[in-house]
Amino acid sequence: MSADIIQADYERLDGIASQFSSRAEHVFQLEQTLRSRLEALRQGGWIGVTASAFYDEMAGEVLPALARLAQALQTAQAVTLQIKATFQQAEEEAAALFGKTIRDYGKVSQKGEAATYEPIGILRQKLEQAIAALSQTGDETLTTPERIAQLLGIVATILDITALGISTTGSIIEVLFAALGIAFPLPAGDELIGFSAGVALYNTVLNPIENNLGLASLSLVATADVLTGATNWEQVELFPGQLSTELVLGPDTTLCLLSIALGNTPATPEAMSDTAANAGVVYYDIQRLRNQEPFWGLAQLRIGRTANGSYYFRVTDEKGQPMLQDIWGEAPTFQFE
Repeated sequence: MSADIIQADYERLDGIASQFSSRAEHVFQLEQTLRSRLEALRQGGWIGVTASAFYDEMAGEVLPALARLAQALQTAQAVTLQIKATFQQAEEEAAALFGKTIRDYGKVSQKGEAATYEPIGILRQKLEQAIAALSQTGDETLTTPERIAQLLGIVATILDITALGISTTGSIIEVLFAALGIAFPLPAGDELIGFSAGVALYNTVLNPIENNLGLASLSLVATADVLTGATNWEQVELFPGQLSTELVLGPDTTLCLLSIALGNTPATPEAMSDTAANAGVVYYDIQRLRNQEPFWGLAQLRIGRTANGSYYFRVTDEKGQPMLQDIWGEAPTFQFE
């Protein structure tokens, strides 16, 4: 199987950065206009108790919020341009490997490594600046890692919705091709041939994109779970007299892994299984953004190793209580050597 080709659209990145810049300028001009009109009102245009309350609200909340929004948009422009520069540099470093002799590979690799760390540091600094600008209007009880996890969760939700749109399109294509097979009969099998053609089209064109989105979402939610401590190590005495060490995967990571597994089930056409899995993930994402639990609760996948070297895995809720007991009649633990 050939590798997926990933290429950055630099013109589009320039356009996105330009939009961020123009919107930041628009917000800045709006802030200045409001300030001037507010000052005109203060000079006698509107007086009284209500006017004073209005002035205080504008000066204390609205105008500072507009200033922070303009700053965040400017930061977004800088980050977008830095992402473009990082992709360009990575492509140049990769291209430099071709046409070099084997003795030059080490030099290029070292150069690429040094060039990689610097942009990452800059991106991290820009991200921290954006979070600092936005966090002043958010929940002050959240720590910086939790804020980052929140942002990662929002980006992952966008990726999940995009993946759902792609897989739904694939399902429609499969049904449409089956309908075309019925409308224009073929000697070999009518709708079956059409449906197979739709499946092949999805697997060739759309499915690689959907898979990449799923893996990107997995990396984001896995990072978020680590930042919030939802993914961690625990020691438990699951078996009598044996202390086990468990890698506890957070609920978001667990669900993302499950959706990837369900989406690649060979028993059903992949577009349909992808659509079902992505729909469940999007529902879960929306519930989590609302600070609500999905109807099935929050599951954690626990991968453990006993003191004598045996491995196992099990599924629990956030309190460590088994979740599959209602299905199997007891708390199942799947062991393997």
